[in-house]
Amino acid sequence: PFQKFPRLFRWVMDKLSTKIITNSKYTASLAKQYFPNDKMEVIYNSLSDEWFTKKADKPTKREIVVGTVANVTANLKNHSLVIEVANVIRNNYSDLNVLFHIYGNLPADDSQYFSELKKRIKTLQLTDNVIFMGRKEAKEIYNIIDVLFHPFGNEGFGRIFIEAMGSGVPVVAVKGGGADELIENGRTGYKVDPDNPEQAANIIVEIIRNTTIYSNISLNGFKYASSQFKNSVMWDKIESCYNSVVR
Repeated sequence: PFQKFPRLFRWVMDKLSTKIITNSKYTASLAKQYFPNDKMEVIYNSLSDEWFTKKADKPTKREIVVGTVANVTANLKNHSLVIEVANVIRNNYSDLNVLFHIYGNLPADDSQYFSELKKRIKTLQLTDNVIFMGRKEAKEIYNIIDVLFHPFGNEGFGRIFIEAMGSGVPVVAVKGGGADELIENGRTGYKVDPDNPEQAANIIVEIIRNTTIYSNISLNGFKYASSQFKNSVMWDKIESCYNSVVR
């Protein structure tokens, strides 16, 4: 309700806070009309130091698994783009055996959004290619998938990006939100247009087919994530922020 009164909310937060931490520059850009900007500081989210264990450089199994981690209960996550990308790869790259696993909470079967997704999969004859996996433990997901594809471009931060990078899994994500800050295009991952399944499909195939690209993206992403997004790094920044408040 306070969003209807941004000036009032800003005044209240100015009185109540000395520092305001946002988890990305993108989040800060959305919050700036509600919070005093001179008190805002960006400190990114993090993962446990133990998370960062790199898997093999390239997939060696016959089936390549492209994973999407996005609850199907959230229809804004743009799962339909995953289906369209799968269709392009199946039609244009018949020599490849690529499966698309969609991980995350599933709605009831009578959900209109879920029903439309399943209908589209059936219409395109992709029932063997696009599979709803339900909720799984994060480590299990990244041990299975070979590439992460995220179809939604307005994540405030995008924990899944650093989870994948921190496991050595190459990331392909739609432009926008936290992805623009966390992914250096062509070095630590790839960013694609939100309405261009052909572009996303071609990049995913290039990563899969070119072992050098796969290895470079995997290694660069891992080095970046493990140096920037460990809990120990975040704690130091939080402590520094608190110390500045105390001083």
